[in-house]
Amino acid sequence: MRKGKFASVYPVSAKDVLYILPGGVLDDQQLMVVIRDLKGQIRFKKLISVTSRPPILELGEIGLSNDMHYLHLSTEDKIEVIKFIKE
Repeated sequence: MRKGKFASVYPVSAKDVLYILPGGVLDDQQLMVVIRDLKGQIRFKKLISVTSRPPILELGEIGLSNDMHYLHLSTEDKIEVIKFIKE
């Protein structure tokens, strides 16, 4: 698990699924999720609604390469960038 200021993700080394634990985000708040590659290119972008269940990213459906990526999470007043590896 990699912890940030207001969110955590696991597993840090992910094959198919990446779980987001937005600890500082209240239920029913919008969370912008952006995945960038090492060159800074956006590979995924989606606005999701936070509920009582942790948001799950299906990495196989997104089509990421096996490499390190940056997960950008933002709300109206918070921004978090967390590194993870797609295996």
